[in-house]
Amino acid sequence: MIPHVLARVRMAILAVGLTSSAVAAESLPAHPRLLASVADVAAIATRAEGDPLLAALRDATLAAAEKAQSRRTCEYRIADGKRLLPESREALATILHTAMAWRLTDDRRHFDRCVKELDAACGMRDWNPPHFLDTAEMATAVAIGLDWLHDDLDADRQARCRDALLAKAIVPARAEFERNAPWTRVNNNWSQVCGAGIALACLAAARDDAELTSSPWQECLRVVTASTRFYEPDGCYPEGPGYWDYGTSYHVLALAAVEALGRPAPVPKPLLRGAVFMTHVCGPTGTVFNFADAPPSRDKVVAARSWLAARAKDPAVVADVRRRLAALSGSNERFFPLHLLWLPSDPGRVEPLPAADAFRGQQPIAAFRSSWDDPDALFVAVKGGTPKASHGHMDVGSFVVESGGRRWIHDLGPDDYNLPGYFGDQRWDYFRLNSKSHNVLSIGGMLQNPACPPCGLEAVTNRAPFRCRIDLGAAYASAERRLAAGVTREVSLDPQAKVVHIRDLVVAPSGPVRWQVLVDVEPTIEGDRAVLVEGDRGLELTARIGPRPPGKAPVWSVEPARPSTPRENANEGFWLLSCTATAAARVSFDVDIRPRSPGR
Repeated sequence: MIPHVLARVRMAILAVGLTSSAVAAESLPAHPRLLASVADVAAIATRAEGDPLLAALRDATLAAAEKAQSRRTCEYRIADGKRLLPESREALATILHTAMAWRLTDDRRHFDRCVKELDAACGMRDWNPPHFLDTAEMATAVAIGLDWLHDDLDADRQARCRDALLAKAIVPARAEFERNAPWTRVNNNWSQVCGAGIALACLAAARDDAELTSSPWQECLRVVTASTRFYEPDGCYPEGPGYWDYGTSYHVLALAAVEALGRPAPVPKPLLRGAVFMTHVCGPTGTVFNFADAPPSRDKVVAARSWLAARAKDPAVVADVRRRLAALSGSNERFFPLHLLWLPSDPGRVEPLPAADAFRGQQPIAAFRSSWDDPDALFVAVKGGTPKASHGHMDVGSFVVESGGRRWIHDLGPDDYNLPGYFGDQRWDYFRLNSKSHNVLSIGGMLQNPACPPCGLEAVTNRAPFRCRIDLGAAYASAERRLAAGVTREVSLDPQAKVVHIRDLVVAPSGPVRWQVLVDVEPTIEGDRAVLVEGDRGLELTARIGPRPPGKAPVWSVEPARPSTPRENANEGFWLLSCTATAAARVSFDVDIRPRSPGR
């Protein structure tokens, strides 16, 4: 950028400064000031000598930094016509891993590779501000690279990184605040990512207190702080586990950045409780309960979990995070190196977490399991909530089930975000998003109400047998039409009997009531039982429907889980297993779900 343009950029930032900044009240620390001081990094080697897990995480970080040596640098690629985001994330992963490796080993190769990535990022014409997540993640990458390598960069590179942060992130962020962009109003994960990413950019780029004070630093911190409401009242993140990882990673970055400046603040209890939420919504297989637009992925155990566990003061939470990290085979996400700074110490032998827990909020969840120690444990998680939540699906009342080291009853997760109207007026046309694909009831072939108020957990029993009840009535009613006078779902798990029981009651339905689950093994029907078998593992579902003529078995139906349009995911290998009751004054379904013994 030419000098007179840079001068105007800096003057514009100074001209719109904030009135005051709590952090800038004292002298701004020297670099490195983001997340980790020189002493913090030096302590990793000492701590690793007495902590084999920390040593393993360090080795995984160094191995990933080695792989980065042969990877290309980020490029200005917007492959889907909208997002630079994959390139921003690759840049962040490369910079965090190689910068950490440089600080740990003094190996010049890691420094040089990090510099190459910084040069590539700073050389782009912009960081795609129309999709501001891209800008925020690239800003995070360059901010950390500039800060962690600062004193070893020559003056020209320092200036180049700083100027890029100003022109490509901080000035565009100021424009976002001026136009009242949605993320500045605390809507969803964007608020956390954009707020924290730009806050880090401000902190890395500022050469003195005045520059920090005149940047959007304080506004960004306010956005992140306000985003705490996503976790209220007790940790359930409304956008699902995948977005918990994303939003919380950035939320914690902002808190950790302020803490590293020597100004720690109490961590809000709902945010701390979020770490417990993520533990419970992960089944014995390691797969999360992927409601909303969350993919059915294995738990990543993001570095924010280490930071929160260290502050939760619950040895069981610490032990669980460490156990999950020990099961990873290497660095698995871009923030992984931060575990080296944030990993809490081994608490020793502790009592496990409760086998049942519930989390209220806009998308409330209950999760029950027969054991924490048995990888073959029986597990069920069920949600209430509303489709109108950010990234929400018509999945009110949906659940997943695991046993025998396998997930049997599934959620398909999201479809292609670039489908027409995916986040607009065509959202409920898509199979994976509407109630036709979820483990819910349908009445008269109608979809759930997309604008219903949240359906909450009415009652939860945390002593075995575990049980919760959800009033689903609002999901089947709208201002125009009420599909039933009442709808409730009760889910229980008996650890001794090894059975999950689903009890549904529909009062005065307007049409036939269909009960269904999504499975990835083609079921075999044996009388009143539907049986799923894979090798020596299996699951069986037994249904009782009321009212029903005495002695007549329910009629199970099996069909491929196919969408109606070719642009949608074809869902190969998935089936819908269902049974249907005719309309009556009261319709009930009692379904027992049991692991099937080998040889049956």
